[in-house]
Amino acid sequence: DLLEEGSLRTKLHADLGQMQHLVEQGLAYARSAQAMQEPEMPTDLPTLLESMVADYQDASQAVRWLGGSGFETVFTRPGALRRAVGNLVDNAVKFGGGAEVALTQREGRCCIVVQDRGPGIPEHERDKVLLPFYRMEPSRNAGTGGTGLGLAIVQRLVRHCHAQLILDARVGGGLCACILFDLPG
Repeated sequence: DLLEEGSLRTKLHADLGQMQHLVEQGLAYARSAQAMQEPEMPTDLPTLLESMVADYQDASQAVRWLGGSGFETVFTRPGALRRAVGNLVDNAVKFGGGAEVALTQREGRCCIVVQDRGPGIPEHERDKVLLPFYRMEPSRNAGTGGTGLGLAIVQRLVRHCHAQLILDARVGGGLCACILFDLPG
């Protein structure tokens, strides 16, 4: 801040911003291990998802609720699930310009779907992007490459919710992320 206005000061502020973002993501990854401390409870998925989408829309984000029915409740950790879905929606908005959220069935299981029309993730990268600090785009630019922790955090949170995360190509282009729960009884 003591530097005169100019390109060096701007660059240093940008570097500090990137470092702060990396530290915040590292802390978020560490905190995701604490999701197991949250008590499990019956969670109304349509209500949770509709509420999240409304919050994004209130913030003028391009997020749509496509609906879904037939799944009223799953037994899970709602706070951890909200964080996992929120991270997926944030990624869809950042890399795909918007998100669509739905509740469907897949393989006879309950599936929360978050999809976008971004560049997607090539099939050979899908397992790798779930590992901490793995980035498909290797630049240090957090705007394009991120920290490599977002999907690792989602993966950990989803596991603590007793669910499974599946990443697929979206028909017509983009990414389709699915959080799969076993149906009760």
